[in-house]
Amino acid sequence: MLETIEFRKGILFLRLSGKLGKVQSDELLSYLQKLVDVVGIKYLAINLSDLTSITEAGIQVIDQCAIQLSQRGGNLILCGNDQKVVAKTKKFHFSDILKVPSELSVFDLIHV
Repeated sequence: MLETIEFRKGILFLRLSGKLGKVQSDELLSYLQKLVDVVGIKYLAINLSDLTSITEAGIQVIDQCAIQLSQRGGNLILCGNDQKVVAKTKKFHFSDILKVPSELSVFDLIHV
């Protein structure tokens, strides 16, 4: 599920792969809560390009994290918004989450 993590220019990049189902979503939620609450991460970019499937539980975790970051003056951005990702997530509604085609595009939106 969690493939790689990278911190660049004040933004944490998470690259997810494989399946993001109920079990993986619970693990991801716990991990993200620690990053936001304990470490103080404000800007998070999640790359969905290598996901093979995502369930409603996974979408809810991403939504919850976006709301939590927003309340702290931060942002969550979804990367890899190509046709493959759009097809995987089109039946779900994301609350005010920014979407960009590539990780490099994140730096156009967030200036830390």
